[in-house]
Amino acid sequence: MASTGAPTAALSLDEVVQTLQRLEETLKSLPDKESAPKLSHYRVVPSSLQNAYDLLQQAASSIHAGSTKFALMGKIDVSQATEMARDTLLPGCQWICTGALVVHQDSTGCTKSLRHAIKRATRAVLQSTIQLVQCFTGDAAAFTENEQLAAQRTGAVWEACQTILNMQNGQASSLPISNQLAMRREFSIYIKECNETMQEFQEMIDAGPSLDEGNEHENGDGEADEIDEGEEPSWEQFLGGGTDQYTLQETPIATSALALVKCSRGCINVAMQACDDVGKSLTEDATGNGNELSNVDEARLQWILRLFNCAQAVGEGMTDLGAAMYPPIKRQELECQILRQCTAMEELLVCLFDRTLPEYESFDLGRNVSNLATKLQLAVGRRKDEALEAVALGNID
Repeated sequence: MASTGAPTAALSLDEVVQTLQRLEETLKSLPDKESAPKLSHYRVVPSSLQNAYDLLQQAASSIHAGSTKFALMGKIDVSQATEMARDTLLPGCQWICTGALVVHQDSTGCTKSLRHAIKRATRAVLQSTIQLVQCFTGDAAAFTENEQLAAQRTGAVWEACQTILNMQNGQASSLPISNQLAMRREFSIYIKECNETMQEFQEMIDAGPSLDEGNEHENGDGEADEIDEGEEPSWEQFLGGGTDQYTLQETPIATSALALVKCSRGCINVAMQACDDVGKSLTEDATGNGNELSNVDEARLQWILRLFNCAQAVGEGMTDLGAAMYPPIKRQELECQILRQCTAMEELLVCLFDRTLPEYESFDLGRNVSNLATKLQLAVGRRKDEALEAVALGNID
């Protein structure tokens, strides 16, 4: 990686750290909470995005090699270490930032999942590099003490750089480089969270209701336990005087709410399958040579983005619903979350059934996806009514 030349020639080690910190702040401010207005691809990485990845990998390779030399130089000659930081580490980090900025441009057409993955990986490189360089700033007496710490931090730089160097499409353990891989990773995380939530609350329901009728979430005097000043609250006190056991009145409410978590998992799963079904129909293989997407492909990519956004709303809503299911259940809070989650699932299903592209032909999904979506539509409506009825009939506040 070539040096950027004159602008960094006179920087001291402390000034290099300050410059790196400003670069890291730039990465921190990148917009990874929203997707680009239009997707550029699904499976096949377009040439503009591949160029950004090539830049990231070249920069990571330079930083990986330079960090080792810098740590060795720091033990022998701080002036040479300063030169190494100025001429190798800093330019490499500047190119890392440039590549990340390209990925986050709207014209690059990446989902927020892909943006977030790249932002997280590049920030890790910057942060670990800053911590390494800081080992050799300050007074000379600290250098010897920091030798072992410098070795540890060099290892952290290697690990962060290796994440970028290992970017290969199709490897689940590597950094995702396409919208498809990034989306599937996020879908999988949501499904895993649904499974864990279902297991946790099913165990609480299976434990049976509390035996203390009327005072299930209170102490023997009928009042919630108070926390003495300076005393660490117990788990029961943290729950507001409650326990991790449902009352007789809360059990049917929790059971019906748990059924909605299961529906949420089904909605996310069918959305993932639908995105892949539509992705297979795209003729995007030629975009790697600089060719533009067809109008039909652009419209289908927009449908994928719309469905993906709906699935994210379902996944995030499931977390909020689960938080409202802990005992003691608060009627108004849980009812609000039930309505919000059902609305999110209904919007996802509407997107699945509305596949008419503006100005273009509609398209069909696979039979498995269509059948699953139909079953989910019926299940969501039924489970919504059951949950709201259970909340209304439950004798809780």
